[in-house]
Amino acid sequence: VPSIAHAMFMDVTHDNECPIQLRSAYDSLPSSAVVSMACCATGSTRGYDELVPHQISVVSEERFYPKWNDDADPSNAGVVNLQSGIIAGKQAVNKLHQELASSGFLQVYVDQVDEDIVAVTRHSPNTHQSVVTVSRTAFRDPKKFQYRSDVPPMCIPGKIEEVVLEARIVERKPFSYKKDPKTINGMPEYTVEISEHIQLKDSKIVKHTVGTSKGHVQEIEFKNLTPGSVIAFR
Repeated sequence: VPSIAHAMFMDVTHDNECPIQLRSAYDSLPSSAVVSMACCATGSTRGYDELVPHQISVVSEERFYPKWNDDADPSNAGVVNLQSGIIAGKQAVNKLHQELASSGFLQVYVDQVDEDIVAVTRHSPNTHQSVVTVSRTAFRDPKKFQYRSDVPPMCIPGKIEEVVLEARIVERKPFSYKKDPKTINGMPEYTVEISEHIQLKDSKIVKHTVGTSKGHVQEIEFKNLTPGSVIAFR
């Protein structure tokens, strides 16, 4: 039966300029998290998760992609694993995306908290449960631009059962990017610090002393929502 093709929301396609060149490496994770909260199919292009800092040409590129190796060393350009780039974070937000779709979280609400922070809510009209992600984007490199330190608090309706995930891009030394002649390598100096399915009191992003309930609303204050960070509440 003829029908309209379903939408697919991409964080980047092979036709796009490299987001790292346009923004910063720190923005890769929060932008992916925002995409993953869409109520439709999502996708990406190889190289985005490994933080390849240039557009990969589908015409002239002759190098190979890295192989998977659980024991990969960051200095080895020919292999990747969960510690490479934002792969661990992308796996977590993709898992959440799949869960929300299969569990009937059909409604989407988006709130631009401030210039850099975006909150997205997925709500199930059947169970009236919600999952809220808060992403702090990093269009400008935090090493070159001074972001505001006072992050506004958020009021989340209902009772927070858990932090589904919290993740942020961190720098690891002494690694640095050098274009490999044989492999399409990413930036080894960045990785993701991530925790999944933890209690609010165990969060490293939310203040431990806060989680104040005001009627049917829980107020959240942030202590470490750095540019390149994501946190998801259930």
